[in-house]
Amino acid sequence: MKTLYTKLTELNDLFESNSIDLDISYTLTEEHTNFCDLYEALEDNDLLNVDIIYYFEAMKYLSTNDPSLNGSLEIAQEYGIELRNINSELLASLHATQKLREEFSALSSEIDRILGE
Repeated sequence: MKTLYTKLTELNDLFESNSIDLDISYTLTEEHTNFCDLYEALEDNDLLNVDIIYYFEAMKYLSTNDPSLNGSLEIAQEYGIELRNINSELLASLHATQKLREEFSALSSEIDRILGE
């Protein structure tokens, strides 16, 4: 049976190899035995939300990841955000958050394997 430290190390290696910037060192416990447990804990600790601040950083992110803004605007619409409340920081944060969640979820089987061993 793996130790918590071993699981944490393997998960961090998995995240790093998939370019996922996520620090779970203070979140992961022995109680997390599968992907769903860990996902819920990350949600509870607000670790799957990305906050991009400053106009320059937001524009840099959007120009690289969503230059047409179609994806970001679609996410904003799904959340019911009114046009007058939209700015570059919000769009970049929404897009980055969805991207992080999708990339993390794509690793669910590997996360299950690591936590289940």
